[in-house]
Amino acid sequence: MATRWNNVPLKDGEEVVHTYTPSFLFLGIAWAIITIVTQGMALPFWLFHYWTYKQNRWAVTNQRIIARTGVFSKKTVTVPAEKITDVTVIRPFLSGVFQTGKVLVNTAGSGRRELQIFGQGDPDKVHEEITSTLGV
Repeated sequence: MATRWNNVPLKDGEEVVHTYTPSFLFLGIAWAIITIVTQGMALPFWLFHYWTYKQNRWAVTNQRIIARTGVFSKKTVTVPAEKITDVTVIRPFLSGVFQTGKVLVNTAGSGRRELQIFGQGDPDKVHEEITSTLGV
């Protein structure tokens, strides 16, 4: 019987080792300030944004990284371990203040980032888990 993660079929012998969802700390504080300034009028937008933000999921298996994003239409991106050339941690200024960041995964033969794992509370830990699990 095939195993699945977030409705994505896993290959034979493939196991999910780590899973990630975005941290809402930074975005939550920003939206709380906006909601207060607009006297609550931004609350519906905040709730919708929270819901869409939390729909993002990532998994590191023993063979690849899987990203599942989207609300109304789902998008799945998979990056095989043997194609990964670089894993980079980015912490923009405000994200650094709130101790969050994103991890970019680049692959061979692509001039752009293949995958972005954003909103992580400890991006260095995510980087370490990816590189140690997949041997990058």
